[in-house]
Order: sequence, then C-alpha cells, then structure tokens
Amino acid sequence: MVSSLLTGFVPIGSVSVSAGTHEVSVGAVTLGPGANTLWLKVTQHGGESPWPWGFGLVSFVTAQGRELGTAKVYGNTDGEVFRLGNGLSPMERSGMLKFRARSFSLSWLRAGNETWHLSFEARSGTTTATSEPTVRFPVADQQQDRPWTLALPLALARLDFR
Repeated sequence: MVSSLLTGFVPIGSVSVSAGTHEVSVGAVTLGPGANTLWLKVTQHGGESPWPWGFGLVSFVTAQGRELGTAKVYGNTDGEVFRLGNGLSPMERSGMLKFRARSFSLSWLRAGNETWHLSFEARSGTTTATSEPTVRFPVADQQQDRPWTLALPLALARLDFR
C-alpha cells in the first residue's frame, strides 16, 4: 500500500551524468502557493545500486539563488525521497532544479567513466516548525545500564559513559 504522502509527485526530468559532468538542469519547478518545502523523489535507472562511485547535490535555483538549500543525493534503483527546505518561504516560486555530480574518488574514472542515469519527481508543500524546542533520542532500556538519566524537577539529562 502506498502512503498518501508519497502520491502527488510530478515528473520533472531525467539526467545522465558522468564523472566529468559539472552541473545539469533537470527541469523547471513551480512551488504551490505558500509552499516552503520541495520534496524530491530521485530514482536511479540501471547500474549498481546504491551507486558506488559518488553522490550528487540537488538544488532549487531561482534568480535569488539556492533559496531552499541543497540536498546530498545518493543513487538507488528503488527511488528515495529527499527534502529541500529551510523553514523559510522562497522569494520566488518558480525556478530550475539543478544537479551536480560529485565523485568519492578517481574510482569513477577508473571504472570506465560510467554514466549515472537519474529521474526526478517533485512535490511542494509546507513544513511547519513547533514553537517549543524539542530533543528526541533513543534510550537504552536495560535495568542495569541506563545511559540517560533525567534529573527532575530540573529536567536535565545526563549521559553516563561506562
């Protein structure tokens, strides 16, 4: 069953990049009214999965710059969803999705300069922040060894290294 949160993605474009590719335009994107976040579903077509030679940087670029920041993208044939957004609404709603390939090492070149094929889908929306700061962390729940201690009534947490 597909989550309703993963429906509504719109195809933006596909790219084929190699180790020598600097930056490519994926396609034009227009954010919905009031949107401050762009979710991208990136799917790798063919090749080793996950892509062993590097990663990519994807950005929503307007005349004002990379208003929603930049996300680090790894290739996966199953597809993966990444988020662009910093909590602020962009000054411009329309822009271009840009992708820059980055290699881990010269391995990409030694592998015969393989080509990386990716398709991009997008969905815009709003990410809201709470007014109260919160911290979440896993707590080891072992009777003999509890690494986090909550000191009430001050509500301070202490981490014990044993």
